[in-house]
Amino acid sequence: MKKSVLALAFCAAASIAAHGESLRLCSYNVRCPGDKGENHWNNRCWAVCRLVKEISPDIVGFQEPQPKQRKHITDRTKEEFGGKDVVRFKTSRIERLAGNTFFVSNTPWKSSRSFGSKQARWAECALCRDKKTGQLVYFVSTHLDLNFGAQPRQMRVILGRLKAFMEAGVPVVLVGDHNCWESQECAKTAREVLKDSLYATETPPEGPWRTYCGYKFIEPDGEWLVEDALKATPEERTASDERQVHGGRRIDFLYVSPDVKVKSYKVWNNQKPGKPGHYPSDHFPVSIDVELPRDAGRLVKVWTGKGDGRKFSDAANWHDGTRPKGGETAVFCLVNDAEVECDLEGADMRAVISIGKGDVTLPEGASWGKTTKFRQPSCWVMD
Repeated sequence: MKKSVLALAFCAAASIAAHGESLRLCSYNVRCPGDKGENHWNNRCWAVCRLVKEISPDIVGFQEPQPKQRKHITDRTKEEFGGKDVVRFKTSRIERLAGNTFFVSNTPWKSSRSFGSKQARWAECALCRDKKTGQLVYFVSTHLDLNFGAQPRQMRVILGRLKAFMEAGVPVVLVGDHNCWESQECAKTAREVLKDSLYATETPPEGPWRTYCGYKFIEPDGEWLVEDALKATPEERTASDERQVHGGRRIDFLYVSPDVKVKSYKVWNNQKPGKPGHYPSDHFPVSIDVELPRDAGRLVKVWTGKGDGRKFSDAANWHDGTRPKGGETAVFCLVNDAEVECDLEGADMRAVISIGKGDVTLPEGASWGKTTKFRQPSCWVMD
């Protein structure tokens, strides 16, 4: 018989000073290896890493780095940044609590492609805690397909993951090279749930409109600046992106949940130091400074048990309703300062821990049986 577990998170006596504590977040397509001459990776790596250090993001999502490139980035930035995959974070400010990778397809737990996608595409997630405030943020980086028809459906897969975190009170950020422009269906789909940081910033945006440059150099005073582009009509901006009128397109986005305040937005069109006329990548990095909501969600790890080795990102992956077998997984419950009924009944109960402001109590006499499902959308499985 199923028995529910009631997880209670209580406010601590001392509040966390959250206001005024902004985070800098960044998206950067560093271009995969293969280019020649000045654009060869060996001639760009140092400039990419130097620019990342100059931007100094608290969390950055990269696109396209291959294993060798990831190692090079690690070697050049490891004193400041943690992480080995596409999501990196400043270790002095951010703690990565959990995360994984899922494919933006009908079978997200394995390498796969759907919807007419030309390639298997995925999203990397990181559930992070701000060491200064204890607040949480769910950060996702992705690189969507070139097929315009596949993009909206890939975006809906991602949004399905984000919504449950948002419902649990955890702010979310989605960044990446989405290979579309703002007037297309994919961007419209994203804006049904999230805010485009460019249009949400509380201060004038900086830098050029284009985020994809294709290495095409334009003198800084010749760039179509984002502040000028915003004075143009939506049709003019669309025409610019479609025909690359101004030397590129705006196809790199940083979306945030409605509860996140965007303080600034900047596109960095820095040239390679000592190499005028050359950019570190065929995309410009984009950064935003954000302020997380004061009462961001709390994370509670409520169960550790057996899994079948698949990398689950949430309970929705148990689409067939069967309980995984073998391997290790962990179940987390995201809670606010309110009662949350988890309805968890897993075998091999090991620990109940609390991370953040609240404490967790289990009702007296609560027991753990076997289960095949989770009902509460704020119950997540993470590797």
